[in-house]
Amino acid sequence: MKPEHVIELSHRLIPGKEHFKFHTHVDDVTKILPEVKHRADIWYILGEVTFCTHVGTHVEVPYHHQKDGADTATVPIAPLIAPGVVLDFSHKKPGETITLAELKQHEHRIRPGDIVLIRQGADKFYYTDQWNDQAHLSIEANQWLVDKGIACMGTDAA
Repeated sequence: MKPEHVIELSHRLIPGKEHFKFHTHVDDVTKILPEVKHRADIWYILGEVTFCTHVGTHVEVPYHHQKDGADTATVPIAPLIAPGVVLDFSHKKPGETITLAELKQHEHRIRPGDIVLIRQGADKFYYTDQWNDQAHLSIEANQWLVDKGIACMGTDAA
């Protein structure tokens, strides 16, 4: 895969601005790990990061909603690095449904094994009070993507 064909989707995590728990702390190693000793004249800092698994760009796995579902340790990473297609539904308003008929208008672009990215323009709301306002796929549209054999589906919405 050529680097120019890679789309980086992560957003920058900002302590104090995330909607879910995300904290960072940097201090002398002896304050974080008291069992570590060093001379007073040595600069030795260590950082801690504490965060909820729902912070930032992430992959949802079945275990998130199914007690016996696959977790992040068992979901293969290979399908998350694949050819993809971006479908633009930025005209949709928060709460509106992306229907099967609307999705099928892009049928010729979606191949088995693809990653399908749904663009809504919702990412611009991430650090605002509207962070959770988004359109959604109908159940039929979701099932159609599964039946098409896509590798993964993503969105720019929370």
